Amino acid sequence: MARNITFGVDVWQIGLELDELRTVWRVADAGGFDNLWVCDHLLPITPRDQGAPIFEAWSLIAAMAEATRRVRIGVMVSANTFRHPGVLAKIAATVDHLSGGRLELGIGAGGSFGPTEHVQSASTSHLQANASAG
Repeated sequence: MARNITFGVDVWQIGLELDELRTVWRVADAGGFDNLWVCDHLLPITPRDQGAPIFEAWSLIAAMAEATRRVRIGVMVSANTFRHPGVLAKIAATVDHLSGGRLELGIGAGGSFGPTEHVQSASTSHLQANASAG
């Protein structure tokens, strides 16, 4: 069974401005790439990027959907600990509609960067509520 090979661009949205991201997305779309991705991190993950701004992935690909016309789009890969499954499904359906059906949905366990990002991204009140309930 023959399979088509596709080529994509994974643009990490750490330390970049929206205008810079839009430019890269449009170049990839016009340049013939098949897919375009962002990372699903809530905090910078490398020592070099500490303190750099980072955009939330799903909000960002909604903008990507509007800025591109042809390329398939997605989050590489959505951490299952960041969003409730029902909320993620609704977000994905919305982005799929915004993109005209070009969304690629990938769900994963949250990467190999350890629990730090997952714990640090949770609000203190949420942690306190869970601790007092259990």
